[in-house]
Amino acid sequence: MARKSKLEGRLLAILDGKRNRRRLTLFGILVAMLILVGLVVPMSVLKARNNGGEQIDNQPKPAVQPAEVKYVATLSNGTSVELLGVTEIPIDTQAWWRPDGSPLNFSPFDRVDMNPADDPNFKGFKYYTTALRLKGRSLAEVEICPSWRFEGAVHGGTAGAFVGDRRLEFKKDGMLAGGAKLSQDVSSTKIGIGIAAGDWYTAITYNIYGFHKDNGISIRIGEPVRMPFERLAHGQHTVGVTHNVNRFEAQIRLVALDKQGKLHISPSSGSVGTENLRQTNATFPDISSEQVKEYQFQIRRYEWIEFKNVSLVPGNKTNVQVVVETKQKPA
Repeated sequence: MARKSKLEGRLLAILDGKRNRRRLTLFGILVAMLILVGLVVPMSVLKARNNGGEQIDNQPKPAVQPAEVKYVATLSNGTSVELLGVTEIPIDTQAWWRPDGSPLNFSPFDRVDMNPADDPNFKGFKYYTTALRLKGRSLAEVEICPSWRFEGAVHGGTAGAFVGDRRLEFKKDGMLAGGAKLSQDVSSTKIGIGIAAGDWYTAITYNIYGFHKDNGISIRIGEPVRMPFERLAHGQHTVGVTHNVNRFEAQIRLVALDKQGKLHISPSSGSVGTENLRQTNATFPDISSEQVKEYQFQIRRYEWIEFKNVSLVPGNKTNVQVVVETKQKPA
């Protein structure tokens, strides 16, 4: 007798009405559940992914804060000047704010050497100080014009800034303070500051003492003055210089070229006189007048930076603009 095939056995089992089918039904339900789970889980994972295969984060994200605007001017030699903030004097009782009127979250310095209490005509006015930060290739060579321009100010200029008892130096610390007296009704101003940071320009070269004129500049060079006897061994000498360079337009210096071709720069010693006629002494500590081949009268113009629409009231929002005016050589 031929043996039943597996298919034939399955068919007979299906047609058998007396067979107990409970175990098969439970088993089928279990298999169906496993199949359903296998389909649902991958679908949910697929829905949670974007087209690039990355998982979507449905959690709410914090709002992106706009980058804080900085008010920076860049000079011709790469030195940057940033107006950090403004406050009223005395500083210890006032909050700082940024040039556009928004809050400044730190104090650039603790106090300045301006005291409204020393002003007998203080009524109806306010004193303000500004903080500027300088960064550049060589801050040691930067010179600040002695006069600042505060639009609408009775007077304004450089102020000495202190952190604790230490006076800040912009050439060392990169921080500079300005101060101004303005009417208490003024809500914004324009701040101008002149900085000499570019290359020096030789306006006049000479080897004879007396009067010289070139490039619209006039100078009178006095005879060299020898140093006291104890300094003669070092070859020091001083030359008096009178010139017509406006001290608010340019910085000046005298340079000596010796007979070996080496330049000797006279340290700055200040000057006296009127706005357009100044007199200064140029001292050369390491060379005698007999060793000098020629003198060079050099200047470098102040580059004027203007910060326009600077708010003088915290919370008074303004549209601050920064402008740089560069003029390196004489007109």
